[in-house]
Amino acid sequence: MSRKIRVGACAIASALVSLATVAGAEGYDPYEVSREKFRADVKTIALRPVRLALEEVDGEALASQMLEQIGNRLREKGYTVVEADEFTHRWRAYSETLGGIYDTQTGKPDAENLELTWEYTARELSTELDVDAVLRPTLFSRAAKVSWSGGKMTALAEQLTWGGELIDWAEGLPNWPQIVNGLWFSLDIDSIERVDLYGVGCPIRWSAIYMARGLQVRPESEVYEPSEVFAAIERCLEDLEAR
Repeated sequence: MSRKIRVGACAIASALVSLATVAGAEGYDPYEVSREKFRADVKTIALRPVRLALEEVDGEALASQMLEQIGNRLREKGYTVVEADEFTHRWRAYSETLGGIYDTQTGKPDAENLELTWEYTARELSTELDVDAVLRPTLFSRAAKVSWSGGKMTALAEQLTWGGELIDWAEGLPNWPQIVNGLWFSLDIDSIERVDLYGVGCPIRWSAIYMARGLQVRPESEVYEPSEVFAAIERCLEDLEAR
């Protein structure tokens, strides 16, 4: 998948996380239902896969490690976890039976097939594996808030660089305004009936800077640095109460 296509897909995903669901934001509460109801209703959670088509990083390995971390944390909190493979093979089987989800000419999803594939997959997970909820992990890009701190330009709590050099007040000001994109991790838990239960987004690192003089794209190896991604997952799961 090309970088342009990935950026477009990430832009769509970014709209899913509102400021109210950003960990640490004012008025932040990741629960869409009462915590008591969540604990009473949710015992078994199925994981959905993480899709990472990266050019410089082993996306498959990173996605696998992310799911392993999420699963381990859920088990520590007392939940039964159904691995992403269980979701994936059912989803694929039903979508293929229906002739696919996406139109081969336009690439647009077929709304009816998409709905049916979800319904069949969810029903089977519920009846065969007693799944109560499905967790959807996502890595996406969105615009980051830029600020000045100690004469330095920062975004997502990191100083911004251009060509390997820190951007300071004197250098950054003539190019203002500018756009800085950042990598985020979001975690959403929906009931098997697709009722929103829990949702939160956590920033990871800035990924690109757009200024009057051009574009600075940070290497994927830095943006998707595993320890930073894993730290974001931990933050997003902090408020999920144990059973």
